[in-house]
Amino acid sequence: MTKQGRKSSPRREPFTLIELLVVIAIIAILAAMLLPALNQARERGKSTKCISNLKTFGFAVITYCDTYRDFMPRPAGYAVGSNGEVGVSGNSFWQSAFAALKLINAPIPSSSRAPTGVFVCPSETMQRVGVSGATVYSVWNTYKGTAYGMNRYLSVTYHSAATGNAACPYKDRKITQAKWPSRTCSIGDKWVHPLFNSGAIQTEMRPRYYVPGERHSDNWNYATLDGGVKSRKSYPMKGIAYDYADELWAPTPWK
Repeated sequence: MTKQGRKSSPRREPFTLIELLVVIAIIAILAAMLLPALNQARERGKSTKCISNLKTFGFAVITYCDTYRDFMPRPAGYAVGSNGEVGVSGNSFWQSAFAALKLINAPIPSSSRAPTGVFVCPSETMQRVGVSGATVYSVWNTYKGTAYGMNRYLSVTYHSAATGNAACPYKDRKITQAKWPSRTCSIGDKWVHPLFNSGAIQTEMRPRYYVPGERHSDNWNYATLDGGVKSRKSYPMKGIAYDYADELWAPTPWK
């Protein structure tokens, strides 16, 4: 019995099971709607960091050319000494040479660790890959200290041969000879393609072996010879032996 003049408060009924399930379902629907947007925002942030890295590499290529009488760099074939001196006719890659020459602010990549600093693309998982589920390559053997590759045709003879053997030797080209500097790739995302994991892509960028790394929501980023950075889906000459026959890859006419 209540005291005179005081109203009794209504009694609250507990949630029924159906009402609770409806609330849970609404929350699940909202989460399903928001998660893709959050994932896209997260990937955009990673791609932005990747683009920043490539701006650094694009500027480094231009600086290299300014230093060496306009000649464009090679993807490999450098001799990097323990004291940081850089020469030719060696077994080191462009990433080690660029670090040793102080073209980028990074330590020389080490075989004891995966890529670090500017050599890391945030969207690359750096997982080990195998050939038909058999041979397993280490992160070092697959990436050689960088998630980015140099366009092999900056300084390699245009040829359909698979490797840098006598059929496709180095060919010194000057950046001033480049016909399409705003369209030709200098350095870009590289990976071992999920459907073409036949080996380690150590240093160079070429479409014949599906090397461009389409890891940014199926896009890939690359620097151009004029220092710009672009993002695009797919790429010309994918899987083609004469993969130099496009201005994205060939800085000078190939005909």
